[in-house]
Amino acid sequence: MELCTGGELIENAFSNKAEFDEKKASEIIYQLFSALSHVHSAGLIHRDIKPENVMFDKKGNGGTVKFIDFGLACQFKPG
Repeated sequence: MELCTGGELIENAFSNKAEFDEKKASEIIYQLFSALSHVHSAGLIHRDIKPENVMFDKKGNGGTVKFIDFGLACQFKPG
């Protein structure tokens, strides 16, 4: 388990409006899709993706986004 001290995605987007531009949003989306690709390649489905389940690992710029709450996740077989 990992400690994510950066807060939720929504909190950061609204509190740092000046710093949250299209470039930052594209970086976040890229990280999220990369994480989903990794999880799916391992045969897992998250099943509860929403802004409240996306956290930053640290405060300030340069933090990495993390998916949390895998309580509804399940395994699947391709096809």
